Amino acid sequence: MIRLVPMSLRIGFVFDDTLDVLDGVQQHIVTLGQELARRGHEVHYLVGETHDSPVPNTHPMSRNVMVRFNGNRMRIPLPANTRHIREVLDEYDFDILHVQAPYSPFMAARVLDHAHQRTGVVATYHIASADLASRIGGRALGLVNMHSHRRVDEVIAVSQIAAQYAEQTAHVRGVVIPNPVDVDRFAGASPTHAIVQGDTASAHSSEGPLAVFLGRFVPRKGAELLLDAVEYGEEHDLFPRGFHVRFAGKGPLLDECRERASHLRTPIEFLGFVEEEEKPKLLASADVAIFPATGGESFGIVLLEAIASNAGVTLAGDNPGYRSTMLDDEDSLFPVSGTDRARILAERIARALTDEPWAADLHAREAGLLDRYNVRTVTDQVEQVYGQAMAALTHIVRDRCPQGPGTRASSKCLRALRVEHAPQRGFRAPVGIGCTKASGVNLRTVEILGVVDNELAARRHFVAHEQAEDVVRLLGVLHADATQQTRARIHRRVGKLVRVHLT
Repeated sequence: MIRLVPMSLRIGFVFDDTLDVLDGVQQHIVTLGQELARRGHEVHYLVGETHDSPVPNTHPMSRNVMVRFNGNRMRIPLPANTRHIREVLDEYDFDILHVQAPYSPFMAARVLDHAHQRTGVVATYHIASADLASRIGGRALGLVNMHSHRRVDEVIAVSQIAAQYAEQTAHVRGVVIPNPVDVDRFAGASPTHAIVQGDTASAHSSEGPLAVFLGRFVPRKGAELLLDAVEYGEEHDLFPRGFHVRFAGKGPLLDECRERASHLRTPIEFLGFVEEEEKPKLLASADVAIFPATGGESFGIVLLEAIASNAGVTLAGDNPGYRSTMLDDEDSLFPVSGTDRARILAERIARALTDEPWAADLHAREAGLLDRYNVRTVTDQVEQVYGQAMAALTHIVRDRCPQGPGTRASSKCLRALRVEHAPQRGFRAPVGIGCTKASGVNLRTVEILGVVDNELAARRHFVAHEQAEDVVRLLGVLHADATQQTRARIHRRVGKLVRVHLT
């Protein structure tokens, strides 16, 4: 009988972005990696440009540049040095490479191209499509990365909406395993009414109920919707005496939101960026934590952090990622579109602060979600996927490569078998998730162009060209830091595909 999870694995997380900033995916891999290390595994992080990592064994693999995609400003790597990649892979000889966001052609794909044949590869999808441009860009990347995708043994998606993105862009299916939350870290937080910011402290009055918003000040995070709700509540005298609001975060809409808040009667405080160690205290102080994201969310990690911090009630914008996280709890969710959205949110806030039995019942239901997302539960599931990837390799080596593991002949044999079986294997899914056959190049090209045809046929040509530019911009082709050689290569690979149909 094959043991699915050896006592200790050497695991390499692969992620294109930096670990200097702990956004959603970074929190995912750091939280998961720390729990894996606690269990005795040796965990490494092969990441983009990083200068101040919060975890050991961090290996920066490339420089990063900033682009705009899916409603966000995000960092993508410039082409990683293949010599450095080979040196790291040879030195550590990983049992498992766990690739986050496997759609980058500049780093993740290069790591997969040079991964040892005896290394099991797991890929996790985190993205939820926000608009047409992101769907087209994702499908184009699926074509560009088709060769490296075949190297993946198992696939994970953090939510059903992320699994749909994987199917739409790479024609693969995977098992849904949610983002992990270090429940113990947040559960130990004590409420505070003084949040330290550098050398200063916020000393807002602790009297009266408090609403907290934590997120970036970009349109899709919904800070403006919360201000609309506060304004509606003022006009209709919905909120109890002493009600006040704290906004934490930064972003391009911060100054605009500050200006709007200055015209409201409700005391509103803007804390700016809050350090990780202060987050649990801030969330614990909330009588109601409000996250009005309008879309583009594959998962709601911040919702669970608020719940784990023992916020009174957590309210979430009704987008697919948040709905999935909250398991369709209609009391927790509120609409983020329509003419009545501000009214509904204001009334929901008021009910959370004035209807104690309703709020207590909702709080208990939300707290019941934590076992499902606890890092220990999630890590158990991820370890099972690692075991499946390694068991498949063991089976191939034992039955089809008799030279024995670790030999040059065995590696050559394994490489040949991976190529032979890639179209049938694609991204294989654990039990309970159906398998999808990877299509051939011609068929996939036709499929993608067919989707583009269906979605864009009725649109004007200049709109189509704008979407083409979005695809190119996503890949970093238009960024000032990208080299001319890189631009030429990407234009040849992606531009040809897009021009066939869009010009």
